[in-house]
Amino acid sequence: MVAVQTEVSLCTQPWQKPLYIYGGLACNSLMADFWSDRTPLHEAAYQGRLLHLRSLIAQGFHVDTLSLDRVSPLHEACLGSHYACAKLLLDSGANVEAVSTDSATPLFNSCSSGSAACVRLMLQHGASTHTPYQLVSPLHEAAKKGHRECLELLLSYGAHIDMELQVGGDATVLCLHGPD
Repeated sequence: MVAVQTEVSLCTQPWQKPLYIYGGLACNSLMADFWSDRTPLHEAAYQGRLLHLRSLIAQGFHVDTLSLDRVSPLHEACLGSHYACAKLLLDSGANVEAVSTDSATPLFNSCSSGSAACVRLMLQHGASTHTPYQLVSPLHEAAKKGHRECLELLLSYGAHIDMELQVGGDATVLCLHGPD
């Protein structure tokens, strides 16, 4: 009779496992694809569940944990226009300049959702209005979607209205034509 020895590891508290590092960034390795790899922190931020988010942070969840497509909980809070969640994440040390694989920053997501409050918060925490990536720009996104207050905030913080992108063209043209 042959004895087979297997090792089974059950993790009752996955947030206490060491973070996996991919390209120098902390990533969630609990799931395998781009949507299901979001942590409970991502979900709470996206849904605007401030008390749950505060509880998860108190339990030790890392505020800058990235999904495989490099989306942070701060990206999710801004996309959902959840100012209080975004503020809590920033106050807990979240990176305001996190960049996803599609070159989106939390400021870009704030402009996409049209949340002037989140745009102001990101800018007050040092978010750059100038993107080093020529694919997306917070200014172009706000102009394309017709979010006037977001545009005004970006311009007041020094964004260049005449900046052109390889794909999006000139922000001035987007402003003149309005949202699609």
